[in-house]
Amino acid sequence: SNSNSNSNSNSTQRAQRAQRSNFYGSNLELVRCVICAGLFPRIAQIIPPAPGQRSGPSLVTRDSDKVYVHPGSVNFRRLSTNATSTASGSGWICYHSCVKTTKAYLHDSTAIGKYALLLFSSSDMELTEGRGSVVVDGWIKIKMPEKGSVLCKLLRKELEALLARKVRSPATSFADDRAAPLVLDTIRRLLEFGQ
Repeated sequence: SNSNSNSNSNSTQRAQRAQRSNFYGSNLELVRCVICAGLFPRIAQIIPPAPGQRSGPSLVTRDSDKVYVHPGSVNFRRLSTNATSTASGSGWICYHSCVKTTKAYLHDSTAIGKYALLLFSSSDMELTEGRGSVVVDGWIKIKMPEKGSVLCKLLRKELEALLARKVRSPATSFADDRAAPLVLDTIRRLLEFGQ
């Protein structure tokens, strides 16, 4: 009987830990951001077909290599039906691997939005004054108003500082960090309303 109560207690604790660990699991934009952070720099730009062109969009990597989403991928069907974007309303895809058979095919791809790239990819961000765009990692050009790009750069700086503090002191809770709730809530709201 005592063994059963210990087993039930352990099961309950595991379930509670799993629930806490998956608290944001239904926030797909945040999940895309985490995937972007993990897979960066494996990014491809989705280039819509020219008006009147029958083929689907092209995908191009940083090295200007033309690549294709694997035909077995969910993103293949999404790109075929919506030539300008995918589920995230984005012109970008991150991927786990690129395998060359008859063509260079991307495997395990995820559509990502501009805020995933701005906040969770390279910290190399160049604001292009007067042009209404930001260049990330020297090649990813994202159109946005200058004020928005400055705010994203400042938010990225705050996020990096927060993560650096967490790395220095892993046992410290974000709840004990005065800036953490504000930074994290701002990012959550940006992802929620900004796509």
